[in-house]
Amino acid sequence: STFPNPTSELLNISYSLNEQTNVKFEILNILGEVVIANETVQGVGEYLTPLTVSGLNNGCYFLRFITDKKIETLRFSITH
Repeated sequence: STFPNPTSELLNISYSLNEQTNVKFEILNILGEVVIANETVQGVGEYLTPLTVSGLNNGCYFLRFITDKKIETLRFSITH
């Protein structure tokens, strides 16, 4: 899940993993262009990851959450 939505500075991403995996976050603009990307390897557990989005313009964006076994896409908005 993501919060707050809408956001202006930080987008918090909450998720849990039941095995060690590669984790990649991509933020895409409405045109589908990747504007922020972050990749890491994480183990089993509950996570809360903040991403700084204050440099992005107002509008609708998509967070693509990618692991070795799934891809999830969530929509959020930025308002300054």
